[in-house]
Amino acid sequence: MNTQKLLEKKAELALVICVIIMLSSGYLSSGFQNDFGKVDVQEVHFNSSLGDRLVGKLYRPKGVTVASPAPGILALHGFNNDKDVERPGALELARAGFVVLALDQAGHGDSGGYLLSDIGSYLDGYSYLQNLAFVDGETMGVFGHSMGASRSRAVAQAFPDHDAIAVQAFAPSADDANYTKYNNLLHLWATWEEFGRSWDTTNAEWIETGLNQIAENYNVSEGQYDYTYGSFEDGTARRHALMKTTHPGLTANSKSTAEIVAWMLQALMGMSESEAWTIADPAKQVWIYCEVFGMIAALVSLLSIIPLAHILTQQDYFKEVVQPMPERIQTPERSKWWIFATINTAIGGVTYVFFAGYLPAGFGGFPNPLFTPIHSVGIATGFMLWFLINAGIAIALVLLWYKMTKKQDRDSIDFYDLGATFKDVPEDQRFQINWNIMKKTVIIAVILFAWMYFWVALSEWLFTVEFRGIWTMMKTFTVTRAGKFWGYIWPVLVFFLINGGILLFGQLRMKSYESTVKTYTVWWFKICYAMLAGLITVVLIQYAPMWFGGSPILNDTPNAPMMPIQLFSFIPLAAVLFFLMIYFYRRTGKIYLGSLMASIIAVWFQMTALVIYF
Repeated sequence: MNTQKLLEKKAELALVICVIIMLSSGYLSSGFQNDFGKVDVQEVHFNSSLGDRLVGKLYRPKGVTVASPAPGILALHGFNNDKDVERPGALELARAGFVVLALDQAGHGDSGGYLLSDIGSYLDGYSYLQNLAFVDGETMGVFGHSMGASRSRAVAQAFPDHDAIAVQAFAPSADDANYTKYNNLLHLWATWEEFGRSWDTTNAEWIETGLNQIAENYNVSEGQYDYTYGSFEDGTARRHALMKTTHPGLTANSKSTAEIVAWMLQALMGMSESEAWTIADPAKQVWIYCEVFGMIAALVSLLSIIPLAHILTQQDYFKEVVQPMPERIQTPERSKWWIFATINTAIGGVTYVFFAGYLPAGFGGFPNPLFTPIHSVGIATGFMLWFLINAGIAIALVLLWYKMTKKQDRDSIDFYDLGATFKDVPEDQRFQINWNIMKKTVIIAVILFAWMYFWVALSEWLFTVEFRGIWTMMKTFTVTRAGKFWGYIWPVLVFFLINGGILLFGQLRMKSYESTVKTYTVWWFKICYAMLAGLITVVLIQYAPMWFGGSPILNDTPNAPMMPIQLFSFIPLAAVLFFLMIYFYRRTGKIYLGSLMASIIAVWFQMTALVIYF
């Protein structure tokens, strides 16, 4: 068997292995989500009071029927999240015997409507749950995170007969002691909370302020966290549980989840504290396995397009997409490469802090001028502005580099050397594009995306789980979100063509090594440094001081703390995308397939669940 046939067989085997891992991971994620048959999990749909289509995930313990109803609890996600962000709490509550509705609020996830016109999708969700035949509508609770915490308070006020409320995020407040508005309130707060504190507030000061508020609320000399005040019998029970985590980390925290379960068991089922905590024991929780297997499915789905692309480009129709890598550009001297890369990554970090505006003008922060009816996905528009600013700067850097090479009497660098054209021809012809190869490149990109999308859709249909872990990753589009995709793909593509293409594989082109493994390892590490070290530095500046008792340094910058939080999901995704781009560049000798796939995947991840303002 010749080498080409052997490689093709290996690619086919790798693809089969990827499919097996994706399906088994989806199955296991689903198995833990439904407690292997003990909880019925279904996606439900109903209309809001405004007529918008609302979507939720309903968790119903087996054995709960019309004849034997169970208490109902509404789970509300935070700003820019979706229903599965509250899956840890929803699942563990269902395992404890409650019927739980995790709702996609208007403008989020799979629901219709828009954030800025949402006057009560969360109230509609509570009413829907309360009126289900197998729910004991007279024994109800609600919990939510961040924006969902504020809206949980609104639900409690709109339905004064509620039995308990749990709010995740922020500091203790005087409102917590309002016994008229809230029955049996549990407050979960974070040591490393980003919201509601200034850049110079240390952890000790943050906690001390909270404890002072607790003392004032309940008329005691010293406030305590992880202590229950009042009585469940008359609705005055209050508790402020402290977690060593961040604002977004509260939803994926074992102690936070256990606190919610124990609280609801006491308030809605009348259990004693010891009985409730025996059931809520963090050691018995299984939600983390849903997230782990979902994340494995997502990662393997992304990596599976490598063997698929290899197989496709072996076919006669696509063979000409495979081109030799240009060799005229010599790798800059080691010191110069690191200088160029450091400048680039520093620019990325600084511009992200000050210009990644996620709010339209008039709403605070850096007023992002790109918001339009087409570009109304909040966080995605913040990234879009950052992408375009950095693409513009990269164009200037590449032009400067080009002029410097001319002054030093080097061979003229052209688009072929940058991986942007398809044939090394005389200089006056080097701006020509081979449109036939470009067409086939686009077709391959469409096939690769369709491949991933198919497995995600199949998992949602068969298993009622997405390919995700902790936060939204890979899921199917709604019609509205599919339309939004086309408004964002072009600006993002500009970034990946310039910064992720010409800059990385042209100006910062690295040498190949004898070993393919070493080549990929070195290229990936150095590219991640050139593109992500600045963003990692942003995260460290914001969070490292808090991890050691200090304060959130960036909190008084225009887009903090919201945009630094987004880097926890963006940086790992970008690292995977750059690995894929290395493969596609080395396979095709051109920047186009890698840039297309990185853009498609990045926009896909952002469009399927993030908040739509209007």
